[in-house]
Amino acid sequence: MFGNLFRNMSFGEMPAEKLHTIKPCTKITTFDDAHSECVTIEAASTVCPDNNTLPADLIVFLPLRKYTFTLKHQLLSGLGKVSQFVLKALSKEGFGLEDIERITGLTEEHLTPILSRLAGLGWYEPARRELTPQGYEMAKAAGLTGRRFSLWIDGLDNRNSPLILISANQIVQPEDDRHGIRLPEFECDWNILEVLQQQRLSRRLSAYKDNEGDLMPLLLLLCDEAEHAALQQQKLAWDFELELDRELSQPSYIELMLAQGLDTGNDSGKQLVFYAPVLHYSATYSVPPLLMDEIAHPAPQLFSYCLLSGVSLQTETLYEQVSSWPESLNIPLATLMEKLTMDMPTDSAFLSKEVIVTKASRKIALSYSVLSQLVAKNIETPLPQGMT
Repeated sequence: MFGNLFRNMSFGEMPAEKLHTIKPCTKITTFDDAHSECVTIEAASTVCPDNNTLPADLIVFLPLRKYTFTLKHQLLSGLGKVSQFVLKALSKEGFGLEDIERITGLTEEHLTPILSRLAGLGWYEPARRELTPQGYEMAKAAGLTGRRFSLWIDGLDNRNSPLILISANQIVQPEDDRHGIRLPEFECDWNILEVLQQQRLSRRLSAYKDNEGDLMPLLLLLCDEAEHAALQQQKLAWDFELELDRELSQPSYIELMLAQGLDTGNDSGKQLVFYAPVLHYSATYSVPPLLMDEIAHPAPQLFSYCLLSGVSLQTETLYEQVSSWPESLNIPLATLMEKLTMDMPTDSAFLSKEVIVTKASRKIALSYSVLSQLVAKNIETPLPQGMT
């Protein structure tokens, strides 16, 4: 069935020495892993209308790191631990200065500067030897200051609003990339990552002073309902510190399905690159010397087909990169050979031809803005997500 089409045919993985036989203009690019360089070889020339959509479903794993989130209070953080203890102790019913002296061993001489400072802040009434209403409010806040929580924050794109998880329920740890692609973190140096994530989280949470940020909604999720009133009374004073959990050497992941037909976007911003498998067909013709004056030398026949969808492609550049999709999703070669047979024009009986069929890949660039919107829409989190 395929005898005429594939006579003198060679078939295999696009070896570098064969790329030069594909004459006019599609580029086939190979990468030098040692030096991160690429070598471009001329091959077919056209534009691929299919490069802006995914040819098949693709599972990706978004990287996350575990962090310790420590709650801070802008005023109380300036007090020492002893001052905070005195403030909290005086807020307890029936608990006075004598009890503090008895428990801590502090003398009146030790307590006087502490009480003077609390009085200067308007939190302690010396004449009555008790806290003011504001002091009681601050004592409740002192009970929350220094509270530590675990958060999981994505490391996908430093420019976008972070995805925040407050539990590990959705966390997975894929062993390899056979069932999906593990996406890279935007920063590998842990010290830099910690600083950038603090800044990134601050951008999302810090607008709370204008009732636009997510710090208060996050705190209400992390703390018990009985503590919500104290949180909201001091809503303009809360701050936080973020610390990377360095005991975990590898990131954790959360799974996301990218659906077939997804528009990958065409903006000029940051992009994530996938490689889709391609079957490339090249036929070059030879004219017998006796007939060179009678028959014009025909141009090579170049065809590319997506191995995932079977769609005929007009591809600018082909690559020698491993497919981002599992090989099990590829269409059988026999099916594509039948399609090639139907698409190929009839050859002249006076021409001989050499056929080269190779596997390659084509680049599909997914915009990070598109990916961020998918994350915001499809990843369940109790904190409303607005990645942009």
